[in-house]
Amino acid sequence: MWVVTVFENKFVRFFEFADQGEAKQVLHRFQKNARLSFVE
Repeated sequence: MWVVTVFENKFVRFFEFADQGEAKQVLHRFQKNARLSFVE
């Protein structure tokens, strides 16, 4: 599972994806304040 973690002011948001391509698309929307990671 791919997880995009978005850091916004006082909040942290998580988005889960099965496909790496989808996760990368979302990651590009949050360029400066996000991180992509893989979780088994």
